Amino acid sequence: MKRYYRYFSILLLLAILTSAALSACTPTQPQQPAVPTAPSDPVASSDPNVSDEYTEPLQDGYNQVTFYWSYPGTYEKCDMWIWWGDKAGQGYLFHECDYGAKVVVNVPEGIDEIGFIVRRDCSEPGGDSWGSATKDYEQDRFAAIEGKQTYIYLKSGDPMQYLSNDGGKTLETAKKLTLAGIIGEKEIRYHITPRTTIDSLDRIRIYEGDRQLKVVGLSSLGKEAAYGDIELEESLDLSGNYRIEIEGYGEKSVIPTEIFDTEYFAENYHYDGSDLGAVIKGDQTAFKVWAPTASKVVLNLFENCSGRRASALGI
Repeated sequence: MKRYYRYFSILLLLAILTSAALSACTPTQPQQPAVPTAPSDPVASSDPNVSDEYTEPLQDGYNQVTFYWSYPGTYEKCDMWIWWGDKAGQGYLFHECDYGAKVVVNVPEGIDEIGFIVRRDCSEPGGDSWGSATKDYEQDRFAAIEGKQTYIYLKSGDPMQYLSNDGGKTLETAKKLTLAGIIGEKEIRYHITPRTTIDSLDRIRIYEGDRQLKVVGLSSLGKEAAYGDIELEESLDLSGNYRIEIEGYGEKSVIPTEIFDTEYFAENYHYDGSDLGAVIKGDQTAFKVWAPTASKVVLNLFENCSGRRASALGI
């Protein structure tokens, strides 16, 4: 039996040595170069307004408005004259696209609407002077800014503004309530786009919270207009929270605007004291503010770097 084990061990050792020798003698196969893979196709955007056309980087602290315009002629001597807030009008160049041409402009956050005029036959397209330019549509127009990106479609000679979900193939008229401001003791001025005829006071509703205020008059009643003055039965509180609804145009918060320049405001909200601001008395500081449009004052306490307690007001 021991003899068999000895033979078996010798045979096993020979098999191992033979296998190692064969492995060492086997030529190494050269490594095949990696086959380059084709670059993946870019992911198509779900936004129908985004394509390979001209774009403008969106800056921090800004919103972006893109105007699309279709015109049967050439766009070389055309541009858009645009203004907002205290910024003077300026020309912005068109860039041709599938719809026709487009203008992209960045607008500071806090601006709710911008004014615009489509210009043709410009002597200085994109410049800051009017020159020989003519208007594509006679009246000034205003566009409401909707969030970070606003897309507006226009047609030559047409006062309407349009929306589209398929890059301009089909258009839907954009109806928007762009501004509502308190201009008098009992008056609110509205702005809408496009202009329309309001033939009944029932189409306008003013609310303070859930309570509806009675509308007794409208300067634009029965007229095609883009704005009008609404007269209410009761006086408005400048610190109140009001909202307006116009049938077919949605709703918007009402804010004090031109009322600050009225005699009513001067007579009812004037303050002639000289004690506004911070008054330091020993280790205490008293703050006194005059804010007729504020509904509350919030006091925030914090500890400054020296370890002393300080205070600040937020309204």
